[in-house]
Amino acid sequence: MHHLDDLTDFTTRDDLTELALRPLREVGSILLTQDDETGRVSLDIARAQTGIIAVTVACVEGWASCAGVDPDEIITEKGTAAS
Repeated sequence: MHHLDDLTDFTTRDDLTELALRPLREVGSILLTQDDETGRVSLDIARAQTGIIAVTVACVEGWASCAGVDPDEIITEKGTAAS
């Protein structure tokens, strides 16, 4: 996330973004492309979605197991702690 008081120049930010995204591209988790004519950048996270869902399911099941409840209760709870 970029903050208004961040004085980092665009080149440095681009370099840091590249450094963060490189491992994800190397394992085929994301596909980042740029249209040569328009310069438009596209990010395809379709392959990453399966992993994200698997991690989410594992977290919910672990949480439910620790709480001694059915995972469906965790999923359907309306977040009373946030209110």
